[in-house]
Amino acid sequence: MGIGFEIFLIFIICILAMLLLMAIFKIKRATQLIQDQQALKEEETTRDDSLMTSSKNTDNSKLLQDAFIDNNPIAIQIVNQNGYTVHFNQAFEDLFALPPKSENNIFEDDRLLKHHFHDLLFQVKRGDTVYFPEFSYNAHDKNPKFDNKVIWIQMIAFSIPDKNQQPDIYIFMYQNVTAKRMAIDALRQSESLARAVIENTATGISVRSNTGQLLLYNEIWRKIWEVDKDSLEEELAPKENLILKCWDNAYEDYIRKIREVYTTGGEYFGPEINTGSKGINKQNPRIVTQQYKSICNDEGEVERVVILTSDITERKQAEEERLKLQAQLSHSQKMESIGRLAGGVSHDFNNMLSVIIGYSDIALLNTEKNSPAYNYITEINKAAVKSANLTRQLLAFARKQAFNPIVLDLNQAVNGMKKMLSRLLGEHIKFTFLPGKSEILIHFDPSQLDQILANLCVNARDAILEKGVIVIETSTIVIEETFTQFNPDFKAGEYALLTVSDNGCGMSAETLEHIFEPFFTTKEIGKGTGLGLATVYGIIRQNHGAIEVYSELNKGSSFKIYLPRYMKTNETNVDTGHTQLMNKGTETLLLVEDEQVLLNMTKDMLSLYGYEVICANSAKEAINISNSWSGPIHLLITDVIMPEMNGKQLSDQILKSRKDTKCLYMSGYTDNIIEQYHLNDNNKFFLQKPFNIEDLANLVRKILDNEV
Repeated sequence: MGIGFEIFLIFIICILAMLLLMAIFKIKRATQLIQDQQALKEEETTRDDSLMTSSKNTDNSKLLQDAFIDNNPIAIQIVNQNGYTVHFNQAFEDLFALPPKSENNIFEDDRLLKHHFHDLLFQVKRGDTVYFPEFSYNAHDKNPKFDNKVIWIQMIAFSIPDKNQQPDIYIFMYQNVTAKRMAIDALRQSESLARAVIENTATGISVRSNTGQLLLYNEIWRKIWEVDKDSLEEELAPKENLILKCWDNAYEDYIRKIREVYTTGGEYFGPEINTGSKGINKQNPRIVTQQYKSICNDEGEVERVVILTSDITERKQAEEERLKLQAQLSHSQKMESIGRLAGGVSHDFNNMLSVIIGYSDIALLNTEKNSPAYNYITEINKAAVKSANLTRQLLAFARKQAFNPIVLDLNQAVNGMKKMLSRLLGEHIKFTFLPGKSEILIHFDPSQLDQILANLCVNARDAILEKGVIVIETSTIVIEETFTQFNPDFKAGEYALLTVSDNGCGMSAETLEHIFEPFFTTKEIGKGTGLGLATVYGIIRQNHGAIEVYSELNKGSSFKIYLPRYMKTNETNVDTGHTQLMNKGTETLLLVEDEQVLLNMTKDMLSLYGYEVICANSAKEAINISNSWSGPIHLLITDVIMPEMNGKQLSDQILKSRKDTKCLYMSGYTDNIIEQYHLNDNNKFFLQKPFNIEDLANLVRKILDNEV
């Protein structure tokens, strides 16, 4: 407002000065005309009277000139019709540092021509009134006493005509507009800076009138709301009344508070809203929050409303992912705790079962089959074996069961299970196998794969009330690194994908949260142990795989199992079975077991098969026996977890002096023992407790005969 008023004031002063100069010129002309008429009418008037009158009029003109030109704060220069200066005021000299030289022609002045004013000066010369563009000038160049700084000058030039309406004299007026120009430049820079900030901020910014007309916006705002050209034109059009469209009933309070900002002023922070909830199909709906701030005039009336729109979509997605990962972590921690409990219980239980199974096997070998005791012992043995299977499932869940992986073709392995699975499922269920097109190799224990398929198919069968379909599919998939960032159960790489799907009753979201927990079952009492899926989960995690479940009530379920793919080499031999072993021998065996009852039972087992068995109840005793025994020790059989020294440390100690001795480890609780202690070296093997007499004898014979 100050700049506009200053320009207006300059314009008024220029007009007044022009009128003043015209008045001076007319007074001079009028005075001369009066003098001529008096000379004609009063020829007798004396010369002295004429001179006296002329002198008086000259004094009046000079008075006007001194009052309106010389004391004018605007620099004024009067030039004759030839372009030479005839008069200037003090303001002119103050502005330009020096008075104009009388021999300088203004129409050829370098100060003006260097700014390319030649055409404009020509217009002045022919009698036009011309407003020159602002030009720069440094008074220091003419007079070193002046500060060495550039000023900006606004110039107006016009002519005063003679009686023939031809230019008689020219008036040049100069105004120092440096302050105005600096203010305008500062305003322009401020506006440019503000525009740059608005355009480059991550927040959507829009400004509206109190009627809702869009006055200003940035590109972020347009992208958030996906405003196209037609919609933008509608928003920019003037509006007579404030119209706020309500999304739905949930936003009525939101709309009411926005209306208050537009009508009475104030500020309002709106709730989260979805840009796609306005009833318009957005290609990329966003979740946003908006802040409304009114701008009022001096009377308190709302003139503008500034709206800041923040896109919080990515933040919300990140929060959801964080909660999902937190839930996964909590689930994994819970499963790990349950696994440790299950593994700990199974370890001690296995030791007792080993004794029961071992001595019942020995008793059966020494009992006539037609004896009543034989049947009793057989039932004891069966119960112990079933109990061993139960603990084996617990260990599989806890990922602590020993396993013997071999290279398998997944398609062939599943195909080999088809007949057994078909009998398991029944005639009312259609069973389909859709193998992958090419060979899919995995490094997996065949018995564990059988467990997975049997458990999943039995669960699928039980979920189908009448007729239904179960489909097993195999394929391959590549997991990228980006996927693993939000799915910690996966590692990047190539996987074999085994999918078991059914169209049964499905599961609720609440059930899905617990399906892998031991002893959790939705089946009736007596129809399920709750260990089937827990076993599947444990086996898969033990083999560095992952499992995903998709299920909906009344639509069915789909289990997707990801197993690391085995990359085939020239040495790879795909095996699908086991060889028959010899079980008799005469070699010397060193047996080490800290549980005395197990030590005695295992010795009795091995002795039945002809072996010479040397027993040690501790690692220290075993070392002493090894050092003092003069004959060969063909095989060291040791428990893994023992006081003072574990089985791996014991074998390393003994094998230092007995290079040819082989080693067989046994344990009921391994805690991933094979990986932790590197027990699968070329001359070291493992036997999971509890074991029966045939398993022990067969494996011992196989090791001694170098068949493994």
